[in-house]
Amino acid sequence: MRITTLTLWLLTCSLATTDLLLAQQQGDLYCAVTYKGQNRNRTVAGAVNVECGDGEIHSTPFGNWGVVSFYGGKSDTDQFRGWKWLDGPSTKKQWNSCTTDLAQYHPPNCAYYNDKGCTTQRSNDVVTHGTVTYRSKNQCPQYLDPDNPKPPGCANQASATVTKNNMSLYELDGWRLGRPGPNDDDFVENLYFPSTTVTFTNCNYDGCSEKTSAWKQMTGSSSSSADVRAEIRMRAKAQVVGYCDTGNSDWNWD
Repeated sequence: MRITTLTLWLLTCSLATTDLLLAQQQGDLYCAVTYKGQNRNRTVAGAVNVECGDGEIHSTPFGNWGVVSFYGGKSDTDQFRGWKWLDGPSTKKQWNSCTTDLAQYHPPNCAYYNDKGCTTQRSNDVVTHGTVTYRSKNQCPQYLDPDNPKPPGCANQASATVTKNNMSLYELDGWRLGRPGPNDDDFVENLYFPSTTVTFTNCNYDGCSEKTSAWKQMTGSSSSSADVRAEIRMRAKAQVVGYCDTGNSDWNWD
């Protein structure tokens, strides 16, 4: 084969283009960390009066409660699971959400309260109130540079921390009616918690297996009349995601 100046020029251009494309791909490798918020030992006491009305939008006095938090928005699931099934196990467990406004729902009453001599409400099991994924861009060397090490991927992801662990609780009237608008859901209370941290111990290039934080007690709430309490923890894992679109507004970036 006769190698001409034009052939060498075309070969050089081809290699340069390949090098540029690989470098661009290399810069688009991300370590995505998925955070899952969980709660347990939920108790409700005091004055909670968000399900006391009549009409199609209300199911007095019981209601399912949703959560808005760092981990996601409200959903008609068991985000803040109650204790009372209204129509059997196929439905969500709910809370008495009219504790003081109407006399027939006052404690003590074992039809509307399940703890401390039928004067307060309690639900102990662990439930997930949200899951969210954040992508961390790694500064990776070019593939074709033999002096640079292999890109770290998730190997350097030592830990994951969430500092904003507030939970905003809502009674979900709108979700029950199939119209989950902000005006149909009734605000209950904000719960405040300390930071949660997960320490990864076995990360490699491809990711980090799921680890769990310690359970955290509340540090406060927004209401002086309602007494809603819970404990939270966080679960987190990491995984390399290839060639992400940094302009994608549907993704979270840190």
